[in-house]
Amino acid sequence: MPDELIMIVEDEAIIAVNIKNIIEKAGYPVLPPVSTGKAALALVDSKCPDLVLMDINLIGKMNGIETAEQIREKTEIPIVYLTAHSDDELIKTAWLTEPYGYLIKPVDSRELLVTIKMALYKNNVDKRLRENEKKLAVSNKLLSIILEHTPVLTAFMDNEFNFIKVNRAYAEADLHDVAFFSGKNHFELYPDEENKAIFKRVVDTGEPFFIVDKPFDYPDNPERGTTYWDWSLVPVKDNTGNMNGLVLTLADVTQRKLMEEEKKKFEKQSWQIKKSESLGRMAGAIAHNFNNQLGVVIGNLEMVMDDLPSEIPEREKIGEAYCAANLSADISRLMLAYLGQTAVSKKPVNLSDICRLNLPLMQEIITEKILLETELMDFGPTIFSTSDQIKQTLTHMVTNAAEAIGDRSGNIAIRTKLLSKTDIPEDNIVPPDWQPGKDKYACLEVTDSGCGIDNENLENIFDPFFTTKFSGRGLGLAVVFGMARQINGALNVESRIGAGTTFKVFFPVAENTVSEISQNTRSFGNIRKGNTLLFIDDEAMIRNMASKMISRLGYSVLEAMNGEEAIELFIKHQNEINCVITDLTMPNMDGWQIINALCSIAPDIPIIMSSGYDEAEVMKDAQLYDPIAFLHKPYVLSDLKAALDLAINKS
Repeated sequence: MPDELIMIVEDEAIIAVNIKNIIEKAGYPVLPPVSTGKAALALVDSKCPDLVLMDINLIGKMNGIETAEQIREKTEIPIVYLTAHSDDELIKTAWLTEPYGYLIKPVDSRELLVTIKMALYKNNVDKRLRENEKKLAVSNKLLSIILEHTPVLTAFMDNEFNFIKVNRAYAEADLHDVAFFSGKNHFELYPDEENKAIFKRVVDTGEPFFIVDKPFDYPDNPERGTTYWDWSLVPVKDNTGNMNGLVLTLADVTQRKLMEEEKKKFEKQSWQIKKSESLGRMAGAIAHNFNNQLGVVIGNLEMVMDDLPSEIPEREKIGEAYCAANLSADISRLMLAYLGQTAVSKKPVNLSDICRLNLPLMQEIITEKILLETELMDFGPTIFSTSDQIKQTLTHMVTNAAEAIGDRSGNIAIRTKLLSKTDIPEDNIVPPDWQPGKDKYACLEVTDSGCGIDNENLENIFDPFFTTKFSGRGLGLAVVFGMARQINGALNVESRIGAGTTFKVFFPVAENTVSEISQNTRSFGNIRKGNTLLFIDDEAMIRNMASKMISRLGYSVLEAMNGEEAIELFIKHQNEINCVITDLTMPNMDGWQIINALCSIAPDIPIIMSSGYDEAEVMKDAQLYDPIAFLHKPYVLSDLKAALDLAINKS
């Protein structure tokens, strides 16, 4: 059913009604006929018909041709003339208004409907053409603007390589104006036989040519360095396939090339970091298992020493083995510190105060020939760390300084400072890729008057077990490096042979000095009256050793090798058990899952978590229920007693 609205302009009412009936029977909607040009113009403005059937003779001052001219000036509505006049002059005048048909009265109904249909069809086609022309005009304008302002160098040439037009970027790159290139030959300006062969090949084959990342050096400006370009040579063809010319484009991709090189460096660094993390995880797992075995050795040696009378000669040998085992445990902890697996609890501490508290210990480290000097700030600086970590850092730095002085007389100075990030030196910084991210940094500085370090050794002093003294030493500075890295800090070393060395550790200043309070707290009811401990560990030797130690402390022990067995024993002996000790790392159910399960049964049960990993590293995964104490493997009898006293008394 057609929906095009048709308007009839006819001075004879009978003819107008007849035409209206014919059109309406064909299904077209028709406006009420009008007989004057003025009425026709008003109806066009208000109703905007899709087609006008126009009589030439109208009532009033305007005839149909004049009315059609005014309609065509304002709109693109198609007009079909209906008239009884057919003289040549009138028809010539009417055609000046570009009508879509000219019918002579009386009009045959079939001829009328065919003319209407063709006029509407032709108008739709013309409308699409007009829209396409507008779009093309806009596209050409946009293309012209883009070519004018794009940074891509663009040149249009004929088949003989003569310039037709270049854009502004092309001209400016050669320090000329656009008009300079018009009519000039490309290879007269830029003689290059290799490029000329490429241009000829494109003309001969009609196939485009592309090249990526082509390097270019500037002979007249060598300081500019090498630049890289993507360039293309594309033939321009008409509808018949004939080539009318060439378009040459050159894009400076030097920044992209540099970014790609940076990306490759970053990917290499990322691979090294991932490799380091993988080695760290492996070392952590080894240290964990190593600590488990050391725990068995240390615990049993301690119990044997307690059982043997002091006068027995073998007791001294066992004591030496006990000391060696403890030193091995210390080495394991130091390696974990270097690897960054001894996590720092985020707690604000006063750097200068901790240094003051540990000055007596520093005095014990050095000899009487060494003078210890201090320049510590009166207040602060405050950093996020732990007292123990600062103590270890200071101890290793002072020990290293004392060893550099040796048996000679000398001095060691300990200083604390507050620095801006611009005060931090850029040279001799480790990690080498470290960048200060904060505005303020605390500095712990230790200066000695020792022998100094040469440049060759300076690069290796933070490697584990590297030393210039003798094999088997050298973990101290590696540990300092690991501790600084944990809290996003860095180290700087300045040294000259015979003139001493200065080590500086930079710590980010704490922006918020309010300690965080854990939300995972539990309330405990009445103290449990039982005297039985549930001990959970998947290692049989550890269970056996710990059971003996617990028995010596006067407790009965229930042993479980996994979480399922522990839950079953706890349910059965709940009224007897007054404390639980569980290992962290076990198959099926880990320590956290066991704690959650047991506390869901008895929320007031005190539980001690045991692990070879650092306490801060373990506790950062705290869940619904916290353990009431932490027992670090390997532990001795006094450590176990202290944890039990804390757990039972606190509950």
